[in-house]
Parts: sequence; structure tokens; C-alpha cells
Amino acid sequence: MRFAFLVRDPDDRTKYAGNSLEWAPPVRVIAVVTLFAATLDLMADLLVCNRIAEFLDNFQSQIAIYAAYGYFFFTGVSFFVYIAEMVDVCRTLKYDEEDIFYARLAKSMVLTLEEVRHFIDSL
Repeated sequence: MRFAFLVRDPDDRTKYAGNSLEWAPPVRVIAVVTLFAATLDLMADLLVCNRIAEFLDNFQSQIAIYAAYGYFFFTGVSFFVYIAEMVDVCRTLKYDEEDIFYARLAKSMVLTLEEVRHFIDSL
């Protein structure tokens, strides 16, 4: 048995049907990994916010205080992204198929936050 790793012609689907290797993890595995990773990410953001809040009185410049408040704001927005991801994960685990609306909503919110964060870091 030989494996075909070539780019297939979309019109000729039967030529490589029996001897190609394509695999993707089950949707439930992806959902559980997403649940675990998103939970750890939110916990890390909350722990950093807690640490920043402890030392906020020691900040000596107004820019540093604004940066800390900005991080608090983005952690709050990250919490809403977490809720969207959890709705997507729970619906995926319940129905065994991904809800495209919530998946795209969470992904677009994450990408938007990353772009805003990179913009603020460049200032």
C-alpha cells in the first residue's frame, strides 16, 4: 500500500481514494483541549492582574499606571472571549459538531485583541 501525499486533482476523487492518509483529531478532543487551554489562559491573566494590583501603589509614572489599567481592561475583554469560547466548546461537546457562529466569533475577538495589543506595545 502506498500513500499519496501529492496535491490531488479535485475532479479525480477516486484515483487516490483508497491509498491516501488524511487524519484529523475528533471534534471532542479539540473541544476539550480548547477548554483546558482557554481556562489556563484566563487564569494566568487573572493572576497577572492580581500581581499588578498588589504593586499598583509603587508605580512611579502615570504611563505605567495607564498601562496597568489597560491590562485590566484587556483582561476583562479576554473574559468575554472566554465566555464565547466556552459556549462554543459546550455546544460542540453536546452536539458533536462545531457551531460556526461561536467559533468565528471567538476567533475574531482573539485576533482583534492581539492586533490591539501589538499596536499598544509598539507605542
